[in-house]
Amino acid sequence: MPSDKPRVTVYLDQQEMEVLTTWAGQEFLTVPQLTRVVVKRAIAEYLKQHPLEAVADAPKVETSTARTKTTTATKATAKTKQSRASTRSK
Repeated sequence: MPSDKPRVTVYLDQQEMEVLTTWAGQEFLTVPQLTRVVVKRAIAEYLKQHPLEAVADAPKVETSTARTKTTTATKATAKTKQSRASTRSK
């Protein structure tokens, strides 16, 4: 079942990706799992320095939902194609 949680896309250069991959392996995590841990720790550290009230009152950065909708539509299309392919092979 697809998640309703917001997504973030991060672009890294090759060397950064290699470091992240090595680090994730040492922690017995996948790269996405490690990335989530690192981001959550950074948010916790940020919140220690900035009270939640100040964060709630801060101006919000506008995010685009168009990409999310496109990604969701693309996944649905891929699942439909996969389903049709498996039906044909039976």
